[in-house]
Order: sequence, then structure tokens, then C-alpha cells
Amino acid sequence: MESIRKALGVKKISYYGFSYGTYLGQVYATKNPTRVDRFVFDGNVNPGKVWYQANLGQNVAFDLNMDRYWKYLAKNPDAYKLGTDWRAIKRGYYALLKKLDRKPAYQGKLGPDELSDAMLGAGYYVYGWVETGLAYSKLARGKGGKAVYDMYGGGGLGDDNGYAMYNATQCTDVQWPKSWDRWERDAWRQHSKHPFLTWGNTWYNAPCLNWKAKAGTPTKVTGRNVKSKILLISETFDAATPYSGSLAVRRLFPTASLIEGVNGTTHSGSLSGVPCTDNTVARYLATGQVPKRLAGSRSDKKCRPVPAPQPGATLARPGIPAEDRAALLGTIPGL
Repeated sequence: MESIRKALGVKKISYYGFSYGTYLGQVYATKNPTRVDRFVFDGNVNPGKVWYQANLGQNVAFDLNMDRYWKYLAKNPDAYKLGTDWRAIKRGYYALLKKLDRKPAYQGKLGPDELSDAMLGAGYYVYGWVETGLAYSKLARGKGGKAVYDMYGGGGLGDDNGYAMYNATQCTDVQWPKSWDRWERDAWRQHSKHPFLTWGNTWYNAPCLNWKAKAGTPTKVTGRNVKSKILLISETFDAATPYSGSLAVRRLFPTASLIEGVNGTTHSGSLSGVPCTDNTVARYLATGQVPKRLAGSRSDKKCRPVPAPQPGATLARPGIPAEDRAALLGTIPGL
């Protein structure tokens, strides 16, 4: 980033970071505080928890978000035909995982791993809630699994190059625990109460246990020398980068103000057509004005979250094609 600034021949740069990009921005601002102009961080990584602790936090947060999704399905029984008891829908999901383990669906291609990967997006964003619900409903009611398998295949899963670069980045950002006993103990402990993502996330990051390249020492992030105003954004129930991380970043950067998408579950949800959030971003980029910073550890401006779509409608991020959205935001654990 600093090389790009030098190449541009400018004294300061402006930056818009989503998800892992917020961590890049935090580190850059720490190392180059006088080079910061207008920085937006949406979906804030807690720099004090990179990366093992961050993933443990995700395991809990995604499970809770899926409870919110099961409740959404239960509130719309006419559309999804899964009944009105969200707990029954949840039990049905885990029973289906066991069934698919014995006998995969859709030409033997759709097992429990593929189903859990396909459903993961519902914990990240509300954008695909309708499509996910309709596809899952068909599978759960024994009407085929092609739609779910297509969701799995269309999510960029199986991208070996992307996965290799994920490992190369996160496994060398910081030294992960070297004891498999610790990984296994933590995973079983969390799985007992929060099974949706725990083991999938554990195996996904397991290469970091024995990654051969030398791990670096994380920069101790601080914004105490940053004079420019910074804008932070987070939804209350963001599972990939939990809201507590945004509060931590706000404490580290005294010039930062935080917009909260109240009770939202979408990860890095700005630029989705919510006027309260997007107009604040536009005003900041144009003028440098941020919401007045309030006393205490809390958000400085409360906005509506990205709304859950109604059955029969789709919700896409305006201006960003669906196929690019995953690449921009990172739809894999840890990002």
C-alpha cells in the first residue's frame, strides 16, 4: 500500500477496506499515520485476536446467526414449507446432515459437507436468504438437491488457488497454536453448543498448524498518532467479524466514529442501498465529516441494517455483480 502511494506521488491516500481489508488498513494507518486521508473500515477485524481467537469467535457467531435464519424461515411457512417451529427446522437440518452422510443426494454429489458449505452464506449475508431457503426447502422435503448443489458449486468453493493464498496469508500473519490437542479440545468444546461451523472452520484453518513458511509478528495496531477522521461500519450480528471487534478498533483509533447497522446479520454490508449508512459514507468521502463521537464504548450512529428480503424477492448489493461480491468480501471462514 505504501509502495502504491509512492508510485502515485501523493502525500496521503484514501482507502475503503472490507473484512480482512480493515486489518490491512489498520496496520497501514499504524505504520503510516501521517499518510491517512479518508479511511473507511467495514466489517472490522479485531487486531488483538488474529487469527486463532478470531476463528473461535466466528464459530459462536455463525451458529447464532443461523438461529436467526431458521427463525426467518419459520416466519414464512407459506414460502418455505418447513413449518413454523424454528427449533424443529434447526433439528431437521442436523438430522439431514446425518442422512446425507449415509446416502448423499443429487447423483451422489451432495453430502453433509456440501450442504453445510452451501448454507454458510446465510450466516454471512441476507442477500441470498430467499434463494437459499427455497433450495434448502426442496432438499429437506425430499424433492431433489440440485439447487443446493448449484449453490455449493457457484460459491467459489474448490478454488485451490484462492485457498492456497488464504493459507499463505493467514498462516504467516501470526504464529497459530502448534498443538493439535489444543485445536481439537477447543473444537469439541465449541461444537457441543455451536456445531454449525466449528469443525468446518477448524479443518479449513488446520494447514496453519504445520505451515512451513515462517510466521511473522503482528503489528501492534494503534491509531493514537492518526489525526484524520476514520469511519467504521458494522452490523450488530456480523458473524465473520463480530461487532465487538468494531468496538475494539474504535477504542484504538480516537478519531474514529462507528456506524452500527442495528440488529443486522450482514458482513460488510455498506453500499447496499441503506440510505442512513451509504449517505454517511458518501458525505464522509466528499467532506471528511463523520458522526460525532459519543462517550463510552458504543456506536456513534445507529442505522437500519441491510433488510432481510421478503419471499418472492431477491436482494443484491447494488452496483456489484453477484459473481464479484464473493471475491470482494471473502465468503470463507476467516475473512
